[in-house]
Amino acid sequence: MLIYCFRRVSSAMLFVLLLSTAVSAQEETRPIRVSAIIISPESHREEKLEDVIKASIFAQLKLDGFIPGELSSSDYIIKISYEIIGTDISISFETKRIKSNGKEIVNKVKWEGPLSLNLDTEIQKVVHTLITRQIEKTVQEEEREPKNKWSLNLGLSGFVPVGESNQIVKLGIGAYVNFGYTILLKKTSLNPSFKVGLIWIPTKSICSGNSTCPSITMVPLVAEIKFSYALNQKLHPYLTGGFGGVWLFRFVHSDKESQANMVPYADAALGIDIRLDEVVGIFVEAGLNNAFERVGTIISNIGNLTGITLNIGIGL
Repeated sequence: MLIYCFRRVSSAMLFVLLLSTAVSAQEETRPIRVSAIIISPESHREEKLEDVIKASIFAQLKLDGFIPGELSSSDYIIKISYEIIGTDISISFETKRIKSNGKEIVNKVKWEGPLSLNLDTEIQKVVHTLITRQIEKTVQEEEREPKNKWSLNLGLSGFVPVGESNQIVKLGIGAYVNFGYTILLKKTSLNPSFKVGLIWIPTKSICSGNSTCPSITMVPLVAEIKFSYALNQKLHPYLTGGFGGVWLFRFVHSDKESQANMVPYADAALGIDIRLDEVVGIFVEAGLNNAFERVGTIISNIGNLTGITLNIGIGL
């Protein structure tokens, strides 16, 4: 029973991870960002004309699959200068690629023609045929310098008893908080942490007076280690493992006394972290929890309290 349940949960999580891998292949690249700057003539500046030139360039960039961007975040910059000669205009375009070590000239283009109502169309033709064809449409996402940080996770749990535990207890619910420190290593990360939880589990067994035995409260205190891999900026599958102790407690109403004991405890989980932004993410995971020997002091006829947990939560 235990092996069957864990296989079902593992298969579901594996499907999610395979789907995430397929999606990540499309998210590793992004559209190129291109900015434009106009150098006005020293003699006279034509603001309305410059607005037409800039709007025409950005319109064609969007049509060709590029994103107009700010100078500070662009991959390419188009430098434009113009000169009005009577009823004609001469426009020069200089395209540069922005690199970490400076700027690289991609091409230089010059166009001359009449000042007419078709100026925007002529500019778009130049941009499409002579500029955007020289620019790559996508760029590989740059790897950011990893920065270690503190982490905080808040989760809700569902407890599904398996094995001999299924004969004694029912489905349980709980919550936990996890605080740790994330060590980032490019696409992988390690996160040692400390977890405190609270799980409420009703029982099936019959106590004195033919009444159902009181529910059990579990308070796990666990040191965990989490290994995570970044498929892309949003999807981070991970594995966790932990060991510590769990405080088992229940109050026997008929005897008006409580029963409590601290026993060894271990857990492991497979999950995926979905980053909403650089700070906040949500996660889903499936895990296996086990409270070891001496559980019989609280729950008769049982050696270990074992269950599969299905968790969902928010991470900071």
